[in-house]
Amino acid sequence: MSGEDIFNHILDHILNRDDSSRLKRALLNAGINDVASLFSLSTTQIDEIKYDEKVKSHLIVGEANLLKILSCYRRNRAILGQPLTMMDWLHVTKQDFDIFRVENLDD
Repeated sequence: MSGEDIFNHILDHILNRDDSSRLKRALLNAGINDVASLFSLSTTQIDEIKYDEKVKSHLIVGEANLLKILSCYRRNRAILGQPLTMMDWLHVTKQDFDIFRVENLDD
């Protein structure tokens, strides 16, 4: 599987943001179309992503935070000694991610 396939899996199945979602379209418009480019985004860069260059509106806070929490999830797995390879992402479920979002973030 390619980095683009993993990117699509993460957006479509873990974040529940398919091709029709504003978040996925905003990422694609920003040139973020594979897993490497997704996880190379800094929090500042996430805050600067716009839905559409014509409208120039930034991601709403909830969607920007979703991307930030996804990076935290990835880091947390590495800290726990369970780093995720590209293929491992295919086994992460929306439920796994949602549990992390609710139970593991203090701030």
